[in-house]
Amino acid sequence: MSWIVEILNMAKSVHSGIAGDVYPHGARLHCKECRYTEDVTTDQCARYFAEGWPRHCGQHMVVGKLWQCEHEGCESTDTIECRLQMYEEDEETVERYCAEHCREHGYCYLCGWFWAGIERFDFDPGGLCPECRSQVDADQRAEEEEAAEWGWMESDPYG
Repeated sequence: MSWIVEILNMAKSVHSGIAGDVYPHGARLHCKECRYTEDVTTDQCARYFAEGWPRHCGQHMVVGKLWQCEHEGCESTDTIECRLQMYEEDEETVERYCAEHCREHGYCYLCGWFWAGIERFDFDPGGLCPECRSQVDADQRAEEEEAAEWGWMESDPYG
C-alpha cells in the first residue's frame, strides 16, 4: 500500500513542477463561448494538470499565462502585451508591462504598440496613442449623446 502512496506523491510533485515551469505566476482561464474569465494560482494549475482543466458553457476553458510586468520592481501580473516593430522586415519585439508602466516604456496601454517619440503620444495626458485616443473620445461622445437623448444628468445617482 505504501508504494501506491509513493507513486501518487511522485505524480503530485511532477504536476507541481510542470505548473511551476509553465505557469510561474498563475494563469487566466477564459471561456470561448462567453466572456467569463478566472485567474488561477500555480497550485491550482498543478491540480488541473492532475485532474483536468475546468469547464464553462459545456467545454474546457482556454488557458493563458499570467505574465509579470517587466518594469524593475513591479510585481503586477495584470499586464499588456507590448509590441515594437520598426520596419516590416524586422522581427517583432514583445515585452509585457502593466498599464501603470506602459507609457514609461513608450507603449500605449490600450493597444500595446510602441509610440514613444510621436508628439501626440508623448503629450497625451492619458498615455494613449492617437488611434486609441480617437476611439476613446468617440466612445465618450457617443455616451454623452445618449445621456442627453435620454435625459440623464451628471447628478443622477443611477446614471
